[in-house]
Amino acid sequence: MLYRISLILLTLTCLFCFSAGSYAQEANVEENDNPVILYSGTPKKYEIGGIKVEGVKNYEDYVLIGLSGLSVGQTIVVPGDDITTAVKRYWRHGLFSDVQIIAEKIVGDKIYLKIILPNARVLPTFVITG
Repeated sequence: MLYRISLILLTLTCLFCFSAGSYAQEANVEENDNPVILYSGTPKKYEIGGIKVEGVKNYEDYVLIGLSGLSVGQTIVVPGDDITTAVKRYWRHGLFSDVQIIAEKIVGDKIYLKIILPNARVLPTFVITG
């Protein structure tokens, strides 16, 4: 009888420990649901399904998307030079120093991008009085 009680307690303890551990791992998956793009893997072609802009309030989204050179429906290679070229285009304009373009999701052969730009930097003005 004592053997059965200890076996039941051991089983319940194991079930409790494993269920708590699996819940903690599940919570971590939900925090970062962006697709992982491996730069050591084989490049793949995707059609841009959508582009969002985040972080900038001074400009319209379509203007900022136009600056990138990317457009919805365009076929790009990931990893490849298309995203790098878009980031460099923002740098050349001199308005943004920290540019991030991330893949929000990939559905089939479509990729949905998010362009994260900091607020436009304000250049100091100097007033010379004589």
